[in-house]
Amino acid sequence: MELRRRHKMKKIDLISNINSSFKNKKFKQGSYATLSTIIIICIVIALNLLIGKFDLKFDLTKNKLYTLSDQSKQILKSINKDVNIIALYKAGNEDKAVKQILDQYEKFSDKIKVQYKDPELYPEYVKKYEKEGNSITEGNIIVECGNKFKVLSSTDLVSYSQYSQLLTAEQNITGAITYVTSDKRIIIYNTQGHNEDEIPYNIKNSLENQNYEIKNVNLLTDNIDSNSGLLMIMGPKVDLAPEEISKIQNFLDKGGHVFISAPIMKSEPKNLNKLISNYGVKLENALVIEGSSSNRLQNPLYIIPDNLDHSIINPISNSKFPIILKAAHPISDVDIVRHTVKVEPLLKTSDKAYAKTNLQSEVIEKEKNDLSGPFVVACAITDEVSIDNKNPKIVIVSSSNFVDESLTANGLGNTDLLLNSINWLQDNTQNISVSPKDLSSNYLQLSGAKQLLFSGLVVIVIPLIILISGITVCVRRKNL
Repeated sequence: MELRRRHKMKKIDLISNINSSFKNKKFKQGSYATLSTIIIICIVIALNLLIGKFDLKFDLTKNKLYTLSDQSKQILKSINKDVNIIALYKAGNEDKAVKQILDQYEKFSDKIKVQYKDPELYPEYVKKYEKEGNSITEGNIIVECGNKFKVLSSTDLVSYSQYSQLLTAEQNITGAITYVTSDKRIIIYNTQGHNEDEIPYNIKNSLENQNYEIKNVNLLTDNIDSNSGLLMIMGPKVDLAPEEISKIQNFLDKGGHVFISAPIMKSEPKNLNKLISNYGVKLENALVIEGSSSNRLQNPLYIIPDNLDHSIINPISNSKFPIILKAAHPISDVDIVRHTVKVEPLLKTSDKAYAKTNLQSEVIEKEKNDLSGPFVVACAITDEVSIDNKNPKIVIVSSSNFVDESLTANGLGNTDLLLNSINWLQDNTQNISVSPKDLSSNYLQLSGAKQLLFSGLVVIVIPLIILISGITVCVRRKNL
């Protein structure tokens, strides 16, 4: 009897101990921790299943390297032909960055089909794309539509220079798609005979990708047709002849479009000024010096003008690439202008800029007769008189060699300034240039004192805070 009573008491004590253990604070904390861990694991598993099922990917790179730009998406929406993109790589040797970009094209448009082929396994297949002695190798990309194709080399996909590394894959793939899907080429009449700037290869290639064809012309002997293209005057070192101005005016009177890169000359370009004064502006024969250090390079003749709000400039502003002009001069308004003419500034200096009127002066500081800024150094002009449903349009940049390779090779916005201007002149706003994306790493520059401060913070202060926090938690748990 006594034994049975003791056994019953032990059973009651055991149940009581179990019940009390469930009410114990440590048990509750442990239960919460276990439950939280299980919930987090379940959420992670569910997210992985969801991402795997719907192939969800997120571009967390600073410059959205693997996300198509709005310009590319707009072009892809407009195409109504099937486009094949053949990437030539050995199996497993694909460029990861290029592959991710190509995946975006195929996902965004059902007109785009991407396939990968090993050029060594299919030599006869790739041979048909070789032309003019150019061999096709691994790393090339072929963009094809019908009988038209464009071959991109690995250097078209990533561009290297002394100061930057640029991902140009989207820029050139979108350009190639535009090229192969377009039926008609637009002629750019490029004037000769005034010691004009040479158009660099990369600019010619970009224009060709956007379905333009450059044709050199001498305005004294050759004809230009406003219905087939536009006129480009790239950095003439001497003024144009009156006969040439007359031909350009006739071109504009028929609804023509003109791009002018106008360098400063030894004397005022009276004939050129006579032409553009009909459209509300003139070129001042004075050299711009930028007084604000944030609006120039070390040399004050190399200015970084402020971007103004315009469809030509906005994509460049969004890309964060600066425009740099060297030896610019002011574009000013004329007193009398037709009410149909609309002048829109594109680029402007700071208030601290001034312009040297004496081009022979050996003093760079501002002198008595110099002009005070700010100055407009690029503008877009529209004459809203409709001629056969066309409006005469002009873009003026008051600098020479602004698309020189020494500037454009470093990923600056100068290339886009030219390409966007030409597309705007042609009312081809969907082809506003896709800017390259910067792959360069940005390093934090610290002085010696700051390096010492950060080292002390990382090596001593943060570990000490963690140690003190750990000791505090342990002491509190012992006192529970």
